[in-house]
Amino acid sequence: YKQLLATTPKQSDLYVQLLHTRAVVDWWLGKPNAVEQMQKVGNPTAQMLANALEDKKVALQSVLDNPSTPAEMAIAAWYKPEQRSSLLEKAWAMATRSLPDKDSAAIVDAMTKRMNQSTSLDEWLRKPLQPNDPLILRFRRERTGFGVISRHDDSTVPVADFLQVESNAIIATFFSSL
Repeated sequence: YKQLLATTPKQSDLYVQLLHTRAVVDWWLGKPNAVEQMQKVGNPTAQMLANALEDKKVALQSVLDNPSTPAEMAIAAWYKPEQRSSLLEKAWAMATRSLPDKDSAAIVDAMTKRMNQSTSLDEWLRKPLQPNDPLILRFRRERTGFGVISRHDDSTVPVADFLQVESNAIIATFFSSL
């Protein structure tokens, strides 16, 4: 990021995006001053998360009073333990665009338990997950098995799959824009 920032014009959108991404990656890696950098980058989700990580309730008052996005609901759930489960359930349903089912109930329950056991919002988000934790989303990326000019007229289109990808359900679902 340092090299890219040095060669990118400061007035460009790419420069702003690089600053934003570097600040979020630095926070994820636990680097000092990363939260302050997230405040400065101008991304509303990053600023809201930075305010929550620094426990600035005054700056978050509108989010806490009327959460409208999955990220806002997740942050409101941290500050409202009595509504935690229902807020996380609404956030999950909104983010995944699906009705609650057995699998999503297990994920929401794991999120709620993890939040109840965490001492800070930062710990809830960044603490490593155990190998069989329901909060690990597992999927495979796929691509078509033939090149663009290959011909395949019958049956299903063959696909080549890559290795299994694992991601943190909380970050990947609620804070995917970061």
